[in-house]
Amino acid sequence: MERPLFFPLFSMIAGLSAGLLFSRFVSPPLLIPLLLLAVCAVFCKSRAPLQVSLSLLLFCAANVSLKPFIAPNLSPMHIARNCCDEPVVIEGVIDSRPERTEHGSRLFLRAERIFADKASREVTGRLLLSVKEGEVRFLTGDRVRFASRLRRPRNFGLPGEYDIERYLAFRNVFVTAFVKSSDEIIFIGDSGEFAMQRRVDAIAQHLGEFIGVNVPRGRGDTLLISTLYK
Repeated sequence: MERPLFFPLFSMIAGLSAGLLFSRFVSPPLLIPLLLLAVCAVFCKSRAPLQVSLSLLLFCAANVSLKPFIAPNLSPMHIARNCCDEPVVIEGVIDSRPERTEHGSRLFLRAERIFADKASREVTGRLLLSVKEGEVRFLTGDRVRFASRLRRPRNFGLPGEYDIERYLAFRNVFVTAFVKSSDEIIFIGDSGEFAMQRRVDAIAQHLGEFIGVNVPRGRGDTLLISTLYK
């Protein structure tokens, strides 16, 4: 066979396309009998049974791999269950380096606890916190607390717009929050997690401060954003 990988590759692309374009997903338990079928097909003299069973297996595996992002089954404790019009207090751990954007900064956090209605409860899931103003000097692994309304990411429905819903979904983010100033974020302490990334963030922060002090203002801002932030 001249192109032995053509059908497996095509099957994976078809499985991913079915999930991305049509949000159609096969049942995960179906993978087990398909795997057994592919193993049995190895002992057949003809290559056709193996090609067909392997193609079906790869189609289903690729399709199922997208389901947690496109059609997630969120747990009752997921922070997305707490979206409402009233502000709540959220406590969580920053799990990636803070990012600077044209419109401020943003933090990705792993939510741990929510305070509302004079009570607190544990929560799970990631969220994106956008900060409009102020210098964000947090590091990966910092535990912080802030008050904000929780929203589900939504596209505007405009032709050709950036699909922010899907972008965040692929980062396991199904909730967004917003604060006007970095002063509204309270630093609780070092969680003791992400030790290696925390060191890298500290070095990046020091380099950013060095560039800001020693390079002319306009050029320094360009270098800072392009080299130190994702």
